[in-house]
Amino acid sequence: MKVLHVPYTWSPDPVGGTEIYVRELVRELAGLGIAGSVAAPRAGPAPARATIDGIEVHRYGSSSRTHDVRELYGVGVPGAPAELSAIIDAESPDAVHLHGYAPAIGGAVAREVARRGIPLVATYHTPAVSCQRGTLLRFGDAVCDGRLFVGRCAACVIQQHGAPRPVAEALARLPAAIGRAVAGDRSGPWLALRMRELMALHHDDVEQWLGAADRVVAVAKWVRDLLLRLDVAEEKIVLSRQGIARSFAASRTPRPDRPSPIRA
Repeated sequence: MKVLHVPYTWSPDPVGGTEIYVRELVRELAGLGIAGSVAAPRAGPAPARATIDGIEVHRYGSSSRTHDVRELYGVGVPGAPAELSAIIDAESPDAVHLHGYAPAIGGAVAREVARRGIPLVATYHTPAVSCQRGTLLRFGDAVCDGRLFVGRCAACVIQQHGAPRPVAEALARLPAAIGRAVAGDRSGPWLALRMRELMALHHDDVEQWLGAADRVVAVAKWVRDLLLRLDVAEEKIVLSRQGIARSFAASRTPRPDRPSPIRA
């Protein structure tokens, strides 16, 4: 069996916790006889195909060039589904595992994998999968329940970019058609007028990303609870808490003056 993993990025481009998680997952699965390769959005001058840390890595769909602001909120990177499809042709995986939601890993990519009839798994690693603010904190200071309400989310994002909360809430109530007519394709502060339109686009794409998956992995109980609030079918959700590889835990030498923070 072979799985094609799709994280946000991959080295030598800057990586984060999700990429470290995926690297260790590929290694652990290899020990169980499940081969793995990676397809990652291109964020720099890395080659289209290379072996990195013993893992075959493909690059596709640049995530650094934006021609239309809607690409950032749900339309996605033009050509990304077709480019990933070509990688699938080359790798012939038995399953595809999405580890992030981004312009080059959005609903269009998930739909393309589903269209090909390949089993699709999606892991909800961070709040940025569904929360445009990326924190699940309403206006930056209150825990949000994570439900996708266009007006509420639009106001939260406008406030994040510097508008006072009352102003953000007023702008978020502006009908999408009026906001688009006034702002046109201008960026910067003008995007506040279009935020209702952009949030509706984002919510629809997130729902398609989650809906296309055969299984959605929740890395913590709060994620499982959130997915249920997002109307993901309970039978699709798999709770698999984050952890560390046994090999990594074994390599750690506890300091004698304090207990090891690592737990089995």
